[in-house]
Amino acid sequence: MLALKFGVEGQPTAKEASILRWLERSTCPTPHVIASGGAAPGWMATEWCGDATLDDLAACVTGLGFGMGQELAAALLSVEKALAPLGDARKAREHASAALRAQFTPWLEEAPHAISWLLNRPLSEQETQAFTTVVNSALSCEPVTGSLDYHARNVVTGTDGMHLVDFPTVGFDWSERRLAQYALATGKGFASALDEGAVVSYAVSAASFRSIAPQEVAHRADAHDLLLIATAAVQLQIVDGGRAHPERAAAWHDVLPRRKQLRSLLTRRLTQDGPAEAFRGQLR
Repeated sequence: MLALKFGVEGQPTAKEASILRWLERSTCPTPHVIASGGAAPGWMATEWCGDATLDDLAACVTGLGFGMGQELAAALLSVEKALAPLGDARKAREHASAALRAQFTPWLEEAPHAISWLLNRPLSEQETQAFTTVVNSALSCEPVTGSLDYHARNVVTGTDGMHLVDFPTVGFDWSERRLAQYALATGKGFASALDEGAVVSYAVSAASFRSIAPQEVAHRADAHDLLLIATAAVQLQIVDGGRAHPERAAAWHDVLPRRKQLRSLLTRRLTQDGPAEAFRGQLR
């Protein structure tokens, strides 16, 4: 079987095919390009990697995990290492870091209120200070080159294991945020493939080729997971208030169970210590 993809304006398939071929040469778990061509935006045929996405599995597997978080971490880091030579420019990295912070700021301003909404109580002064430390931990990450279209629907599982699919654009972002967002299923409810074992595996592997201790990598990954849950809470609160885009409102209409799921994700343990775990611990 194969998958056929047609390009759209601004996202020609020739570029994506080139990226996928580059990743394949590094034995990354990404689709093999069978053929590509046509006038821009063009077309591309790749191998079929499986029928189920990580988002699909969350709808039918209780306690999503079963080692998928560790497999996901390994897949993400293999792509990061393969694309590293394409994004080494220091000025570009610094610009990307500033842009990411600016993009993140509006969500971070609303996040404490959304967490209070999840918990049905205001945050204490101590909890608010702890949350600020989580934010600082997440923002201390260095952006790296990778996919800019990362979510659980682009993680496909099949008989040949897990594959990351869809690379229409690549650019700088935080790897720790990619990990959290690839892992978070949202289709039939909220669930995450990340557990403590997956975070440890990611941290040890990432530290082996970065100039940073595994413990610090784990703390930053934990921070980004927590902030992603807080961001989802902001969006769910908007749905609950009747102010969401109709498509989001229809998809997340089951507010009460989703709210409970986010509370569980918010308070679960991903690390033994660090800023995010200290904050989560105060909420338990």
